[in-house]
Amino acid sequence: MVTVFVTRGETGDRFLRRILREEYSLPRPIVERTKSGKPRLNGDPLFFSLSHSGDTVALAVSDAPIGLDCERRRVLSCPALFRRLTDGERREDFFRLWTAKEAYVKFLGGTLARTLPALVYENGILFDRGEPVDAALVHAEREGTVYCVCTPQKTEIVFRSV
Repeated sequence: MVTVFVTRGETGDRFLRRILREEYSLPRPIVERTKSGKPRLNGDPLFFSLSHSGDTVALAVSDAPIGLDCERRRVLSCPALFRRLTDGERREDFFRLWTAKEAYVKFLGGTLARTLPALVYENGILFDRGEPVDAALVHAEREGTVYCVCTPQKTEIVFRSV
C-alpha cells in the first residue's frame, strides 16, 4: 500500500519534513540526492516522491521505489507540446498521459529531458523505447487533480489530506 499525503499552500520540502516527522517518527530526516538527482532519505528504508500542481502539494511514501506526479485539470494551450505527441497519444486524456510519464521518470530517478523522448502513452499503457514499462502505474483523480503513482508492482493508493 502507498500513502499519498495531500495538502495545500505548503512548500514541498517543509511538507516532506513535517510528514516524515509526524507520521514516520523521523525527527531530523536527512534528504540527499542520488547521482541522477533523485531525492532519498539517508539511512532510512523509506522511499518518497513529491509533486505539486497549483497550490496542491502531494507526497507519496512507500517501502519500495516510487514516483508520483499530480496535475490540476485546466485548459491547456501548448501547441508545440501537442505536436510532439503521437497520433495515439492525442486521443488520450492528456493529464493521465502526462502524469504517467512524469511519475515513471521520477520512479526511475531520471530526468525528463533525457527520458521523455523515449516514452509513449497509448491505450492506457506507457511504453519506453517501444516496450511496455516494467512498473505499475495507478491513476486516481480527486478534486480536479489527476494523480499517478508508479511502483514496482500494482498497489493500492490511500489518500490522506493533512
